[in-house]
Amino acid sequence: MLAAGRRATLNMISFGAAMLTPGELSLYTQRAENGDCEAAYALYEHYEQLGNEVLANKWLLLSVSDARDFAEGLPEGTPVSGREAFKLDELEVAAKLIEAESGDVSAAEALYLHYAYGTYDPVMSATWRSTAASLGSERAQCDLAVSLMDAQPPDLQQARLWATTAAKSGSARGMELVREIEDRLQRRNGG
Repeated sequence: MLAAGRRATLNMISFGAAMLTPGELSLYTQRAENGDCEAAYALYEHYEQLGNEVLANKWLLLSVSDARDFAEGLPEGTPVSGREAFKLDELEVAAKLIEAESGDVSAAEALYLHYAYGTYDPVMSATWRSTAASLGSERAQCDLAVSLMDAQPPDLQQARLWATTAAKSGSARGMELVREIEDRLQRRNGG
């Protein structure tokens, strides 16, 4: 029994950061949401290993949200974290809302990124991701495809639709996602 435990520990060490257990995941999530940068980084590593780019990026951005020491001396208004790079103030949100509701893809994507990374709101993020994807944002189309692939249960047909739409616009990420979805569909269908 002891040897098996050592093997498991060695396996986790050999693959880099260990995958978090459900209990650890809950604890780290709570700590990260309360501003613990180290917990956020542990969540980033966990989701990175799982291949969940959206959640990995969310936690990576949050892990550096309080890292202001390196920013001394930067010009006024320079974002000091990835999170701040996507954050919009109230006036910018109001302006982007008007533009996005008029069909402006850039404004819809800016609102999606604001709610996904700047001021985290999963409902608004999902709403604006779908809107931006429908308006032609390749990034939103790919992110929506990944979200559908990661859903429980996965919706691979819808994911393929969005990845294909992005790929037709020339998106390398969209093309890669189409291949990955096709592979998953083949495996699921026994091929």
